[in-house]
Amino acid sequence: MPFRKILVPYDGSKLSDKSLNQAIELATVARESKVILLQVMEEIPIPPTFSNQNFHSYKTGGKVSKTQFFKEINKDKELDLIEHLNKIKTRYVKKSTPITVRVLVGNPADNIIKFAEQEDVDLIVIGSAEEKGISGFIKGLGSVSRKVSEGVACPVLIMR
Repeated sequence: MPFRKILVPYDGSKLSDKSLNQAIELATVARESKVILLQVMEEIPIPPTFSNQNFHSYKTGGKVSKTQFFKEINKDKELDLIEHLNKIKTRYVKKSTPITVRVLVGNPADNIIKFAEQEDVDLIVIGSAEEKGISGFIKGLGSVSRKVSEGVACPVLIMR
């Protein structure tokens, strides 16, 4: 059974690129697969130290609340990530593998797990922590790839 939907969580690292290349190769062999390139951004929190003073919108120049100001920043960050992922997607046009781009906001591991379940993903190809030795082992205990591999029902290919 070929993998119909291959999810590649992307964070801009070399291992993310390696994971995407591997997913494209798997999808090319299967010929019926599509790849979903997913980046999860953590929202820029509203600092509690700011008072309820008004801020100036860098879009309109008008006064906005601090909540609106940070919403604008987060939305622009999300749009920039979508644009960046679409540029990455164009590198693979000749492979004729359909690639979908998605950006979510929140905790990376939790969002990847939830997305994989909602989209009925057949395989996740994800990069692992690059650290080696005991420090890498300790850091890896809390890594996104570990949490994802433990939290999903589908196979997970962890790239190193």
